[in-house]
Amino acid sequence: DRDRQIYSEVLTPGTPCRAMVLRLDPRLAASTLAVSLALGTWVDERPPPAVGLDGAFVDCPCVDLAGNGSAWKEELREEGLLTADGRVQTRLGPVPLDYGSGECLPHDEAGRGGPYTSACAGAQPRSWCQDSWCYVDPANCAPKRTLQPSEFLPGLYFSYAACGSIDRFRYTEPTLVDALVPVHIYAQGFDIFSGPRPGVDVLDNAIIEFLGMAARHVNLSEGQMVYRPVSQASLSMFNSSYTACVHDIAIGHLDVCAGAFWDTLQRREMWVPFSSTILNEQVNFYVRRVGEELGFWEMVLKPTRAFSPSLWGLVIAVLIGSSVVMAMLEHRVANGDLDGFTKTGSLMESCNLTFLSLVNAGLSFAPLTGAGKVFSLGLGFFILIATASFTANTASILIAEKRGPEVNDLEDALALGEKVCAPGSIKRTIEAMHPAMEQLGVYGDNGYEGYEAGHCNTALLPDVSMKHKQSQGEYCELVAVGAPVLNYATGIFVSERLRPYIDLALTTKHADGTWYQLEAALHTPQSKCERVAKESDSMELEVHHMTGNCILLLFSLGVAVLLRTLQRLESSEAVRSAEAKAVAMAVRSTGHFDSEQALAAAHALAESALEYIRHHTVNTPVAVAEASGETRPDDGDAAPKQLEVTDEPRDT
Repeated sequence: DRDRQIYSEVLTPGTPCRAMVLRLDPRLAASTLAVSLALGTWVDERPPPAVGLDGAFVDCPCVDLAGNGSAWKEELREEGLLTADGRVQTRLGPVPLDYGSGECLPHDEAGRGGPYTSACAGAQPRSWCQDSWCYVDPANCAPKRTLQPSEFLPGLYFSYAACGSIDRFRYTEPTLVDALVPVHIYAQGFDIFSGPRPGVDVLDNAIIEFLGMAARHVNLSEGQMVYRPVSQASLSMFNSSYTACVHDIAIGHLDVCAGAFWDTLQRREMWVPFSSTILNEQVNFYVRRVGEELGFWEMVLKPTRAFSPSLWGLVIAVLIGSSVVMAMLEHRVANGDLDGFTKTGSLMESCNLTFLSLVNAGLSFAPLTGAGKVFSLGLGFFILIATASFTANTASILIAEKRGPEVNDLEDALALGEKVCAPGSIKRTIEAMHPAMEQLGVYGDNGYEGYEAGHCNTALLPDVSMKHKQSQGEYCELVAVGAPVLNYATGIFVSERLRPYIDLALTTKHADGTWYQLEAALHTPQSKCERVAKESDSMELEVHHMTGNCILLLFSLGVAVLLRTLQRLESSEAVRSAEAKAVAMAVRSTGHFDSEQALAAAHALAESALEYIRHHTVNTPVAVAEASGETRPDDGDAAPKQLEVTDEPRDT
């Protein structure tokens, strides 16, 4: 009871939220605060008008013509509209005296004495045939109740809204008067029912064609179309022919402006209805990329720009390091690339061959050791990736031009004092967003005129139009930079008389996919313009681009070091001693054979030993020469020495 009393005292209409919270019991404060913040100050909500006995809202009652008795009949008889059987003669034929009179009913529905129009006859009557309506008196109807003059009985008004129905008759069926009244239209000099239209912007052309399809949907015929140009009076008032066309609708010269019209504030202030939005179009900021002459050293060093200085440093360091590794692995290997060189000479020759490998895009040496072969595999892959990357980047570097001052968006251009060409229709909006455009803006009908005249190197242009032009190889020097500057709802402007029909038709053709088929043609193929990347967009490859390449090279180096370690271990004194003992035991084991078998076995062992020395001894050339009885100069200038044969114990 206490809570109920608090609510009745505090929660009254119009009470401010703060006062409500302060006066509430603390137990209720939290929940009430949440509710009051959501609802704000409470207001009285009054119910909508009630429905009268005639089925119509009380603020727009039906007119009971038939109940008027003899007065209504006498009026019809005087006008010659009363037939002998007591029916009312209308433009579409006789109807009962109570047709549309006295109450809300679906008066056109079949089975109620009708149908009275061909649209309501047959298996598929129009949707409005089942809607309730009645005749009303405009003087007794609230302004919000839509009504319109009757085509059946001139002088009367009917309303679907008074009976709670949508006026689908008006929006789906053009009246007889509409069929007789001409429609004055500006379509840029072309017929909206036929195409294509050469010289017309691609988006304008698509929307004009779409309007022609929509016009057929509401039975607007070619005979009704009266094509007119935009008046010179309007053109003299505005720097945009599109805005001038809308002005002609406002003063009654035109009914329709066909084309890609943006829904701008200036045009809305003329009180001309804008159709339902057909699409949204972006306005992008474009910059002309102009080249400047290169200096002598810039031209000389330009071929090296494919790699950044840090990446060049990495490549050179890798090549020098690889030269050292190859010199260590292949020094004085018989018949190898470094055979016969001193250690210093091997290092120099290894550097020469390694750098030649980079220039030749392939290895310039042939390693013979297992470790050398493994490492050369990693080095070869490194050189392959490096040269491929250099080649791919060099072409774009060589044809790229030096750029002027960098402009990344509209604000940068205005800060640099650059003139900006733009369509006149966006003048008010763009100057409100960027006041500097008052001095730097160059306005024309569509923005292209000022640019073509050379008044500016930057421009605000529609996205769809520019993409189409560049797909044809035009305006290739213009590059879009920054985010879209504006985004406009795009459609057509129509007179108030045609707005309901055109809106419904455009929406219907949108829903059935007609516009999307036309829009697909707007997605132009790949631009024919050669896109040369901006100089500031670094075309140089950096160090991190070669990370994977270096990892593979290091892996091959690790494998090569492992193989070299195993090779040295295999050629150590301990291993050789063990092999010698094994050979001696093998010789002893041949004692029970005859002398020829023993000699053959010894010969085979000797050949195996020579082969082993040839491939596994560090100083292989000398060792093989000594073992085979050949002479060979050593590193110094000493004379060659003959292989000395000494007497060894029988077991050895």
